[in-house]
Amino acid sequence: ITGLVSGSGGLGLAGIDVLVYEVDPPVILLELRATAVTAADGSYVVSGLPPGNYKVLFQPTGGYYSLQWYRDAGDHEAAELIPLHAGETVGKVDAALTAGGKVSGRVYDDGKPAPFALVDIFDSTGIIVDSAITDAQGYYVSEPLPAGFYKVRVASGSGYSGRWHGGADDFSGAAWVQVIAGETTGNIDILLTPPVAPPAVTSVA
Repeated sequence: ITGLVSGSGGLGLAGIDVLVYEVDPPVILLELRATAVTAADGSYVVSGLPPGNYKVLFQPTGGYYSLQWYRDAGDHEAAELIPLHAGETVGKVDAALTAGGKVSGRVYDDGKPAPFALVDIFDSTGIIVDSAITDAQGYYVSEPLPAGFYKVRVASGSGYSGRWHGGADDFSGAAWVQVIAGETTGNIDILLTPPVAPPAVTSVA
């Protein structure tokens, strides 16, 4: 399997990981069979594959480009199946990656950094499109996201109460966060409200 990975302006992207998975129907089971890294001009070659059906994932490491499955798919279910026969080379398994932006910030609980909090990022339809875990100092950063508007929430659990960016308790009241291609939208901080303790029960003599 051969192809070319390009980015903005159609220029080839070097250093993109290419992961080739074999699909075992009728059960949709993906097994990683081979990997490659794109050359300076964005080209790659994956050789030595046995006959079978394959799907290909293009995975950037760092930067602002989002991962993509062949062909122009966001997940493996929508990816195009590539039949490969003995002695055959399937070419033009290309990808044009889209540059996105990131969201970063810090989560505080009772005025202190909140480590290991789960941060969910929602698109305009209310679907979770990315999640991140805060580090020991309460900082988080998302994976690259398509340019647009999003809402950010700390999920309840792990000792923390749920809260949305902007101080809201639900999606409708949360503040919109704009993501710009090639940039990181920072300071998207969330101050959590500590869980309210149940009222003490006193007995009447």
